[in-house]
Amino acid sequence: MFSKIVAVLLAPSVVAVRRDFKAGASSSAVDRISALMQEHMDESSANQALQTIRSIAEQNQDITPGAMEGLSETIDKVVGEIQSGVDAKIKAAQQSDQSSINSLIGALTESAAELVEDKSAADTADQTWNDCMVLEKRDLTAWEKEQTNLKGARSNQIMPCQQEVDTEPYEWHASTHTFDFSCDISAAGNCDEQLQKLETLMTEMQTKAQGSMDTAVSTHKSWTGKCNDAKNAVSAQSTVVDTASNTYTNQRQQCSNDLEDRQLKMCQFNSQFKVKCAKAASYQQELTDLFTPNEESRRKEWSSSQITQCMLLGVKQQDALDAEALTACQGKVNYDDSVGQVDPLTATYEKLMIGANFMCTETDVQFTGSEWAVASEVGSEKSTDYSKAKNVKYALPMASCAATA
Repeated sequence: MFSKIVAVLLAPSVVAVRRDFKAGASSSAVDRISALMQEHMDESSANQALQTIRSIAEQNQDITPGAMEGLSETIDKVVGEIQSGVDAKIKAAQQSDQSSINSLIGALTESAAELVEDKSAADTADQTWNDCMVLEKRDLTAWEKEQTNLKGARSNQIMPCQQEVDTEPYEWHASTHTFDFSCDISAAGNCDEQLQKLETLMTEMQTKAQGSMDTAVSTHKSWTGKCNDAKNAVSAQSTVVDTASNTYTNQRQQCSNDLEDRQLKMCQFNSQFKVKCAKAASYQQELTDLFTPNEESRRKEWSSSQITQCMLLGVKQQDALDAEALTACQGKVNYDDSVGQVDPLTATYEKLMIGANFMCTETDVQFTGSEWAVASEVGSEKSTDYSKAKNVKYALPMASCAATA
């Protein structure tokens, strides 16, 4: 690239001073430089630098001492243009690559931070749902217990209420007693004694009938009271069952909501995991496809540029063009100090790819490690159908998130 710039810049000045040059002087110098560069530099760098030197020689074949002043000015101009054009572009390209790497690492840092936050949110949502399921099973167990108690209360109602019904009718029979009345009036002149006995007997019967009736009434009232108590117990227990049912239903709805939030948070993590790993891959791809070859090319081009400038200044100063001069020019090239090293930020990248940040090589992920399952269908749950698995892991990417990806 810079060899073309040199040739174009040199052309006008060379034409102006060409008639004053001695034939063969420049060509001999270029031949010596060419031989030195081909012997001591790699082929690509040597060819690039020689193109620049040769372009000067081809247009300056008749150099005389009086023309050196014009050539010196031309060389100074060419060196200045190389520095402001070629060298500046190399530095700009280096800075552009550094900015690109900084941007990629910045994006990766942000993505990793979001991934850590999403993992924490998913862990919290998972814990919330698992805790909720503990309460759901507890409330279902309580509801089942109260339903059992209601069955017992209804069973306890049967006997006293049946006894109430059974004791409603009342009968009393005096079949063991006779109320026959007879007397011989001629013997006593009247029947007073027999009548008195009858009245006494009837009084006794009335007393017995009253006693029997009182007992029956008392018994009926007792069973009525017990039946009412049993009915009240059933009513009260029904209220308890309804309350327990509502408590369980509300808890189940809460757990359903928590489950949805858990799924959402887990899928957000799953999505961010893919985003973060894609950014990590972009960084690695940048290093492999762009930065590494660009840096190698820049170093070669910088070396060629600096050696070319050094050798041109040697021509200007009429220095000896030998291996020692070339070695001296090569020794002055210091890309790292002049341009700077692109920092791939490897240490930062590695920190973003370990521990809680995830390495992107994971095949599964664990949140709390617990997961509840209910064997029965919704509406027919039994507390014995609830089970809790431990050390649960989910494959990455999470298949359950495919529909929401």
